[in-house]
Amino acid sequence: MTLTTAFARPAAILTLAAVVLTGCGGDGDSDPVPAGNNGLGNIYLIGSDTFHPLDKVAENGTLLRLTDPNYGTHNPQYRSGDATISAWAIDTSAKGKDGEVVNYSMTVEAQSNVSGEALKWLQGNLRLNANTGLITQYCKGFPACYDNQTGARQVFKITAIAKIEGSSNSLKRSFQFVVLPKN
Repeated sequence: MTLTTAFARPAAILTLAAVVLTGCGGDGDSDPVPAGNNGLGNIYLIGSDTFHPLDKVAENGTLLRLTDPNYGTHNPQYRSGDATISAWAIDTSAKGKDGEVVNYSMTVEAQSNVSGEALKWLQGNLRLNANTGLITQYCKGFPACYDNQTGARQVFKITAIAKIEGSSNSLKRSFQFVVLPKN
């Protein structure tokens, strides 16, 4: 073995190690993924007789009040008496390292007992704040406010996507958005 070959191998190993560390999130990570709550819980809602935004309920259909400890995230833009904005919000936020900007997007899909029309109707009502990651419902009366008119439980799948600006990687989390039929 020549002296050149003996020194070339350790250099190749060091280069390979640097590549592996970069690909696995080492100090040279140039394509980061934001950190966030790994699981987003399913949300249960029910329509109102007045075609306002949906009301939040427990899985068994019991109406939850804003003051209920199990209510979850409140919509910071909601004001009492405003029938155009949901009181609830779904927090899909994630964090990057200092100085990294996280952008948000979402998809809404039909899963069970949902027609194409109902899917479009709900998609038109849900809003995602691209800066905070909060999903809320905005609408004004009939026919704008989505309402479950099937008499059956409607299940939608929402996928929340958080991505650090400039990165090709993203954090994707899905949950069920369940709308119970009115009693």
